[in-house]
Amino acid sequence: MTIDTRLHPAARAAANCALGILSFVILIVGSFPAVLWIGTYLSAVRASRYLGYWPTYGHPDPKDLPAEFWVQIWPYEYGLPIVTAMLLAGLPIVLILRKTRPFAWVPLAFGGMVLLLLLGIALMWLDPGGCLDWYMD
Repeated sequence: MTIDTRLHPAARAAANCALGILSFVILIVGSFPAVLWIGTYLSAVRASRYLGYWPTYGHPDPKDLPAEFWVQIWPYEYGLPIVTAMLLAGLPIVLILRKTRPFAWVPLAFGGMVLLLLLGIALMWLDPGGCLDWYMD
């Protein structure tokens, strides 16, 4: 007597869907540092458009900007980074799903998470434009 180890097509589809969702969540978590940097960079870009010059550390202090500046910024500061996180996680998922076997998805997603974490940390550490320094002032 042998045990049939083949999955029913519906069970295979459910397992593949679960692995795809898990891979997507792993990559979303990995994109958090890059998303935070993008949010602060968008705030600095918006402040530069409001002020007419690029903000630097303490000039002006972010809390010295008028209240209407911060009220209008929430779609930029939260909406666009979330969309960016979805794209950062979604593009590798599409590539992973098309080119590999299902049981390789999660390890590849962890590798992608590490790369995204390193990218986000490098962006925060290098701080091009000094926007994180200005925002954290």
